[in-house]
Amino acid sequence: MGNKIPHTVKLIGLSEHEQKVLNAIFLLSKTRPTSFALFDGDENNKPEMMIVNFDDAGVVHEWQTLCIQNTEYPSIPVIRVTRVRARDTENYYMRRPFIITRMLSLFERLATKEFDSSADGAFEDDDLLDSSTPAKERAQKQASTDESAKTEEKSLASVLVVDDSLPVRIQMNMALKSYVKQVDLAETGEKALELIKENRYDMIFLDVILPGVDGYEICKIIKKDKNFKETPVIMLTGNSSSADQVKGTLAGCDSYLIKPVKSELFKETMTRYIQ
Repeated sequence: MGNKIPHTVKLIGLSEHEQKVLNAIFLLSKTRPTSFALFDGDENNKPEMMIVNFDDAGVVHEWQTLCIQNTEYPSIPVIRVTRVRARDTENYYMRRPFIITRMLSLFERLATKEFDSSADGAFEDDDLLDSSTPAKERAQKQASTDESAKTEEKSLASVLVVDDSLPVRIQMNMALKSYVKQVDLAETGEKALELIKENRYDMIFLDVILPGVDGYEICKIIKKDKNFKETPVIMLTGNSSSADQVKGTLAGCDSYLIKPVKSELFKETMTRYIQ
């Protein structure tokens, strides 16, 4: 993955327990395409994100004072921590109590939107995203007759990608269009289960860390469905630890791909599971 420079985060008014949870999230993010770290307080720099306790009026005042004293602070994205469900859609909110997967998902969505983190995506290199793709090459060879083109179209499969990262979904969609007829995308496990009820898939790519129900639980649910028991489920993860792979095996997954995925491994996976 190379030496990634993490997005720095300043915490204002959070409890000791919440700080420990956030430190765990920052540590976990090191295995993800986009990483985060606690702001070191260097006066010559500024944090890239702030997390503010909006349940405490004194803390909110402290944050507002910082923004008045430093002209750069008002432009820094803020996650407002509160116990109350917010109807405001213009700002970022995180409800208490903290749930690690949801917090990490929110961080990554914020980074994608605010810092254009689209370069940190599914693949280690860009050759899978090239416009010259295997499916198009096959189609061009068979385009001499309409009938042969129809045969090629019918032979292509349908794939579901479940990942909370927008850059990953975009890149997986681009790469899979090279191989299959249809690609459906879901950013949560719950949305994936809705799609599974309505569609049949020949293959499912499933991220481990998702907001809400995690990938392991979703995999178990998929494999218990008689219609999808034999459908290959490929887990996507930023962590190569053996413990995670054991969890995936117990959940019933068929294979693992570690993000960012090497193009050779992706091609081998498609060849193995898509006939």
